[in-house]
Amino acid sequence: MRTTMPVISSNSPWSQFIRVRRSPEPSIQWFSSLIQLKEEEFICEWRLCPFTSRGVKEFLRHFHFHTFHAKIKTQGRSILLSHRQKPPIRPCSLDSSEVNILPDLSEEFICQWEDCQEPAFEEAQRYYWHVASHASYHSSLDHKTKGKPCRWHLCNTVVKTNSKLKDHLKFHSQERSVACPTCGNLFSNRVKFIDHCNRQLLPEDKSYACSYCSKTFAVERLLRDHVRSHINTKKCPLCPMTVTTNSNLRNHLRYRHSNVRQFPCSECSYAAKSNHDLQSHIRSLHGSPQIKCFLPKCDYICEDKEAFNTHLQDYHRDEPKFYVCHECDKRFERGQYLSRHLSRMHGVKLPRGHKRFRYLENPDGNYLLQVERFDFLAEDEEGPLEEEMEDEFSADDPDET
Repeated sequence: MRTTMPVISSNSPWSQFIRVRRSPEPSIQWFSSLIQLKEEEFICEWRLCPFTSRGVKEFLRHFHFHTFHAKIKTQGRSILLSHRQKPPIRPCSLDSSEVNILPDLSEEFICQWEDCQEPAFEEAQRYYWHVASHASYHSSLDHKTKGKPCRWHLCNTVVKTNSKLKDHLKFHSQERSVACPTCGNLFSNRVKFIDHCNRQLLPEDKSYACSYCSKTFAVERLLRDHVRSHINTKKCPLCPMTVTTNSNLRNHLRYRHSNVRQFPCSECSYAAKSNHDLQSHIRSLHGSPQIKCFLPKCDYICEDKEAFNTHLQDYHRDEPKFYVCHECDKRFERGQYLSRHLSRMHGVKLPRGHKRFRYLENPDGNYLLQVERFDFLAEDEEGPLEEEMEDEFSADDPDET
């Protein structure tokens, strides 16, 4: 069957890719034109991308993700131009200098579906297609729960339909469906992308204000979602800690009440409690710097986009924001400095079950200590999630309170 290729402008990052795909085999000369090899190091030539790598497989993963990223940025652009949106969506107003900085891809894409023998993937798109296929062809009805169980490693989730299972698998594969064409951020669906754009509106365009922290929002739904972040509805079964969501409760139990570390490092004896922690460990101790600050007279280099964004916020923002003591108005550049000050100078104690203070952004942009907490807990009611968690974690660290 003959496929008609779309018309793509010559300055699009897809243009060279499309020309090569029309040929029977990719052109080595074309691929070489997108990289530089200097002292056995691959240097990405994609516009505004500072990535370098000494491994060809990692570089291939990075390059293929650029093509996938370009595709979902086009999806984001189509959403912005859609005439069905009323009122029209305003584009993101963030700086576009990071639009082509990609997430860390040092690890291969490996499917962890039960008994899956598929080898590791280098192309993100093929990996996402493969993972989604398990929902369509390899899921079976659980007669006990009358649902579709997820067979991913260490996952006990059960959903009602194949389509729900396919959506759930995106959580495991970290697939993103839309990217912002302005800043490059990735999102799991169009609603979250639209929310991202709405959050960039000027303060005068945000008419919905939170009565607790004074944050403003462009639409009422964003305000409702935000208000939930102030109300603690979940209590730890092992200590006085209260949190807002089941996800936060699981994280609390994992880090405060469990000694299980099921993510071992392949380079050393370290083992992490989560895959995110493992990847951070690998980047900081076994990786090589990948992102260099693009601003003049700045030699900062880091391993991932999160650290890079923190650097920009701390050192290159136009109007500095501070952590301000509510007792004496003393200002600090970091929250940890204010926490130390509150403890030593004013005798402020942590809330029961907490390991650190929480700060809220003031209307002036500075951060103040959260001095009120809202707990909404049903009395004498313990749901199945809490019972499951208590069974899972209570034996790991019996002395933790």
